[in-house]
Amino acid sequence: MNFRIKIILILLQPILMFSQNEARFWLFGRKAGLDFSTNPPTALNSSQMIAYEGCSCISDLNGNLQFSTAGDTVWNNQNQIMANGTGLFSGYSNTQAAQIVRWPGNSSKYYLFTLSKGTYINNNSVLSDTLYYHIIDMSLAAGSGSVISKNNLLSTGCSEKMTLTKHCNGIDSWLVIHQSNSGNFLSFRITPSGLLNSPVISQSGITKNDMGQIKISPNGRKLAMANFTCSSRFSLYDFNSNNGVISNSLVLSTNTSTSVLAYGCEFSPDCSKLYGTENGLSILYSALHQWDICASGTNAIVTSIQSNTINASNKNLALQLAPNGFIYIAVPNSNSISVITSPNNTFPNSNLQQNAVSLGNNKCVWGLPGFNSTLFKANLPVYNYSVGIQPACNNFTFFAPTVNFSCNTTNYTGLSWNFNDPLSGAANTSSLNNPVHNFSSGGTYTVMLLLQTPCTTDTLRQQVVVNSPALLISGNTTVCPFQSSSFTVTGANSYTWSNNAQGNVMSFSPSVTTQYTVSGSNTLTGCVSNKTFSVIVNKCAQVMSSTENENGIALFPNPSHNELFFSTNSTDLVILVFYNQLGEEIFRESNYQNMKPIDIRALSPDLYYYRVLTNQKTYHGKFVKE
Repeated sequence: MNFRIKIILILLQPILMFSQNEARFWLFGRKAGLDFSTNPPTALNSSQMIAYEGCSCISDLNGNLQFSTAGDTVWNNQNQIMANGTGLFSGYSNTQAAQIVRWPGNSSKYYLFTLSKGTYINNNSVLSDTLYYHIIDMSLAAGSGSVISKNNLLSTGCSEKMTLTKHCNGIDSWLVIHQSNSGNFLSFRITPSGLLNSPVISQSGITKNDMGQIKISPNGRKLAMANFTCSSRFSLYDFNSNNGVISNSLVLSTNTSTSVLAYGCEFSPDCSKLYGTENGLSILYSALHQWDICASGTNAIVTSIQSNTINASNKNLALQLAPNGFIYIAVPNSNSISVITSPNNTFPNSNLQQNAVSLGNNKCVWGLPGFNSTLFKANLPVYNYSVGIQPACNNFTFFAPTVNFSCNTTNYTGLSWNFNDPLSGAANTSSLNNPVHNFSSGGTYTVMLLLQTPCTTDTLRQQVVVNSPALLISGNTTVCPFQSSSFTVTGANSYTWSNNAQGNVMSFSPSVTTQYTVSGSNTLTGCVSNKTFSVIVNKCAQVMSSTENENGIALFPNPSHNELFFSTNSTDLVILVFYNQLGEEIFRESNYQNMKPIDIRALSPDLYYYRVLTNQKTYHGKFVKE
């Protein structure tokens, strides 16, 4: 009966590019806070910060709170004002007033970016903010941190928008802002060497723009913008995390009403959906919109809009993705906030729950804390494989995951496989999408798929168990010519050797280096494995004179335990005589045949002499009996 082999597939713990622990604590609003180490998140009452709109906070890689800020004041991990943490230039009411990012390659230093309220531009009701950066060192003040540099001017003419994402090299970060006066996006790169003051400039196509969020998708491929009073209420762009360029503007929604204002935007964890919030200024109106940004074509994306609209005094304002994969919605002047628990799904299956998350005695205002978007990057895709039916149980076919370059994955530029099977030689690697690999033997292998991006590599790992018999051969693989060596094979329950002999033990006496193969089968599964090994034949060490070597006389193995062989090029009659150290003759063969074994087991371990007599010459030498 044929049996299909069972494959044990062990998925390694999915690896996120960046630790979500950095977003564990949320401090916002009027002393409100949430701890996302529990599900649902636990309301906190320790915060002293008051943030009317945008704010930010950061934890270390282990989830320990470092500090929080609404821009003008920095609060340390004890919820006290940090050393030198006051007097930061910032507007008390900016959509995204503050953003924090860890200094690349440094475990204790952070950059804090703030926007301060500026002046109206040409009296057209558009405020021009100024962007500043500050540096915080958490190794100071006994681990409570200190602001070591503040109010460093970075850019002027800014709107209230800024956001962070990782560079595709996984080390650097990008800070992206939008300018009110020119409509440009500015992308500032943050490297281990510091902040690069010269930004990458991209045109947005929207010049009148003040309040409202901008967000970059967790995979670093898309940027969305909510425009508070502009007629182009929501817009979508491509973002290149390698060079910071923003391109391909797409207006998703237009509205000329001065009574309806756009504010929040956020991407779903799988980056397939975009959410946006609108609210009535003088009317009871609040809406949550959703677009399918993986729809086929720009028109399909625009028309995919679905909305959840309510006439209510409770507004839907800032949106923020959380470590648990939910999107949370700020509800102003409320002791609770709303949540979307299945944001990857299409309305109404995305499961919007109004005022579902309690803040205890504290209140939300308009904003939620902002984070580096890549903290919420989805798990890497998983590859699949299939296995052959007996007897080819070690024959696997692997399938690379489907790569959607426009939507929900990184822009992979190539791939390669490593099967972790070095005995398979050149076949151990492949650059095919769906390679076939024949494993050299049974066992557990960690197979890696390496997905290349323009500047880094994502590695997918899975363990596969090959149930073909794992054959193990023991025996002496280095011998003298014609010396017999016995080999034992284990790992299966039926064996056939290359000479068609059966059994788990076999002896070989090669005259030259020779390869042998044994086939082992598992009679329960029908799987078969082959094991090839080499027996290396060396010219054995001998204790003899150079004269004898030159004339083709060889005695081996020397030293020896059980038997000796003589070889000679001479065709003459050969007489072989052994002597002990007293000169006594102990062995004589009057007509020795070339390569005839001589049993020396009866001799005591010692040094002996021999003499070879032919019709032409006499040779002599010595050997050791061990």
